[in-house]
Amino acid sequence: MTDANPGMLQQEFTFGGVACLIVTFGLPATAHVYQIDHDGQTVRPLADRRGHPIELVATQAVDAMGRAVRYLEARYGAMGAAPGCPGRPDLFHYAILDDQPIVDERPEELDSR
Repeated sequence: MTDANPGMLQQEFTFGGVACLIVTFGLPATAHVYQIDHDGQTVRPLADRRGHPIELVATQAVDAMGRAVRYLEARYGAMGAAPGCPGRPDLFHYAILDDQPIVDERPEELDSR
């Protein structure tokens, strides 16, 4: 895990072959999930059916990270190794496409949020 900024953890994985980034920061710890696109140059936030960014909250960063991993496994499939993109010091070295979220169309998983 990268701890480039104080209080921030980030980790890249694949889930069902889809490259993803998890960034956790704040108190309480909040994990934000992104899909990595364009050969590792951009990230797009994952959103619920209403278009709101997925945010997974826990008392500690490691627990928020674990919740994000479970969410991504349910959404895309089994977790695998990082996508092999060159290491980046922190989230802010990606082009973040906040205006182009990837919406989760699975209603039953998100109705209880």
